Amino acid sequence: MPPVVVTSCALLVPVAPGAPALALGRTRLADVDDVGVVVGAGRPSEVVAWFPHCGCDACDRGSQAELDDLDAHIASVVGRSWLAT
Repeated sequence: MPPVVVTSCALLVPVAPGAPALALGRTRLADVDDVGVVVGAGRPSEVVAWFPHCGCDACDRGSQAELDDLDAHIASVVGRSWLAT
C-alpha cells in the first residue's frame, strides 16, 4: 500500500475529560483527491484505519461493508476500545 495522502481533515475534540480526539481525514486514491477516508484518534492523532484499503475493482466488496467497517472504527475511538490494541 502506498502512503496515505490526506487532502483535508476535521478534528473533533470532546469536552469530556480524558476522552480522545477523533480525526477524520479525506484521502487521495491514485491521482484523485477526497475519495478515501482515514480515521485517527488522540492528539497527536494516531491512524486507526483507512478506507478503502485498496482502490481496484477486484477488491471492491461494496459500499455497505466499507461503511459498516468505518462505523465500527469510529465507535472504537469514541468508546476508547482502540486504546486496548
